[in-house]
Amino acid sequence: MYQIGELVQYGSSGVCKIEGIVQDVAGLDQDKQYYLMVPVNRHDSKIYTPVDNTKTKMRRILSAEEVRGLMEAAPKMEELSIGNEKQCEGVYKEALYSIDCYLWLRLLKTLMLRKAARMAQGKKCTATDERYLKSVGERLYDELSIVLGEEEAKESIHLLFGSE
Repeated sequence: MYQIGELVQYGSSGVCKIEGIVQDVAGLDQDKQYYLMVPVNRHDSKIYTPVDNTKTKMRRILSAEEVRGLMEAAPKMEELSIGNEKQCEGVYKEALYSIDCYLWLRLLKTLMLRKAARMAQGKKCTATDERYLKSVGERLYDELSIVLGEEEAKESIHLLFGSE
């Protein structure tokens, strides 16, 4: 069980702060307890999710030590394996929605290498690649900037992949 005040990575909502554990929520099952969460980048939004939620993935954000270890490992990470172009989005989606920072870094690396290869051929990045590049970049940056601070997060991502 997560504690009030804890920061968690929650599904596609990104990093959220647990503001409370409540039971009496209008329109929701009164027999269940819910986490009341606020996304750190959208303070005007509230999310209620059952304490016993098994559908949406949720995890504590990484510690500074875990982030630095992940960044050390990143240059040696292999890119994601994509059988053919029709499988790209499925592979991307699976990695993005895993909420696993290791897979996020592999996805980012895959997308950056694909973008560089297409640009070397005089082609644009595909719309799908661009969309996932933006999504995974934002999710990684959000978590890293909370854990390491904005400047160190920018520097880390830039050093690894040449982007912010």
